[in-house]
Amino acid sequence: MTETARYMDGFTKTFAGEEELLGFLREREENAAWQTVPTRMVEFQAIDEESLNGKMLVQSYKTIGKEGLIQDTLQNTRLMLKAEDDVYPVRNCAIATILSRARISGNALSKVKKEVLAQILNYCVGVANGNALLRLADEKVSAMHGGDESDYAILEIPALFEKVTKRLRDDFSAVRFAGGHFDHSMVTAIWEFPDNMELLDAYQEALDAHLVLPEDRRYEGDRHH
Repeated sequence: MTETARYMDGFTKTFAGEEELLGFLREREENAAWQTVPTRMVEFQAIDEESLNGKMLVQSYKTIGKEGLIQDTLQNTRLMLKAEDDVYPVRNCAIATILSRARISGNALSKVKKEVLAQILNYCVGVANGNALLRLADEKVSAMHGGDESDYAILEIPALFEKVTKRLRDDFSAVRFAGGHFDHSMVTAIWEFPDNMELLDAYQEALDAHLVLPEDRRYEGDRHH
């Protein structure tokens, strides 16, 4: 998938080097934002390309050269979120946090028509207390958390990545970055510790302390008891 398609719900990217991943994360943070709004002021709207409102919406995005953004939403969530005076397409990965903030759950929610889901969400957020914290990236909503101080702590991913990397370098003599992966819901980074007997010994001590045995020893123990 090309770099120009970052707005797409299915966008993914892999990384071979630490600096490549860190640079990408910094760029992502610079082009994303957090917005706090009263939860009861959030409003959802279902979109349908065949409806008059849907056609007008597609045309408005086409006029500003962003038809792909709305077409991707029509192929996925088919939901828009209004916060104050702004309207944003909703990304797939935002649904779980939206349902959590609305305090509703259940398999039936994924089966009802989008118009019905939008109504249910509006009923629920309309009576909610407190604030909602919106994660905005590539002109879509990627998450809707609780927006009060006790609800959700924002951790900037580039800073977190740098701290983890520094800690690993400080604690281990041999550390090798094995790869990274990004999608709109998660960032993954993997490091290797070649020939690190100290780390292996620490794991073995932890396993022994919790009476976790290797499969062959567990089988032998079961046979004797």
